[in-house]
Amino acid sequence: MKFQFLFTVLLLSAWMTGCKKNKITDSMKPVITVAEPTPGDTIVASVDPEVHVEFTVNDQQGLHTLAITLVRNATDTLLTVQPAVMDKTVYPFHTHLNLTGVTGLQTLQLFLRAENHSSLVSTQEITFYAQP
Repeated sequence: MKFQFLFTVLLLSAWMTGCKKNKITDSMKPVITVAEPTPGDTIVASVDPEVHVEFTVNDQQGLHTLAITLVRNATDTLLTVQPAVMDKTVYPFHTHLNLTGVTGLQTLQLFLRAENHSSLVSTQEITFYAQP
């Protein structure tokens, strides 16, 4: 009986201590650092048909969500990803997409949205182009 009481007290104390560590307030938005593409870039599809998307997201207390969307000509979604970033303080992303069907100048838009546990949000929108 005494053992069961001590075990219960220890279990409750460990649970309460574990809950307190998540109460640290994050006062800074996540930081998104994009390496590729850069605003205004033009991809020549006949020379290199790949779109390179590379960036890193940092947050002092940990990320909650990340959304990545790449759209062509405002209507054709080429990429939609929500990677598992929960609690990561650094998240690198790097991918290559083959671009097909480029018959004229096309506008590409990369949308990035990162949110941390304090509901602070950072966004970036990068517009670049593709041509045949």
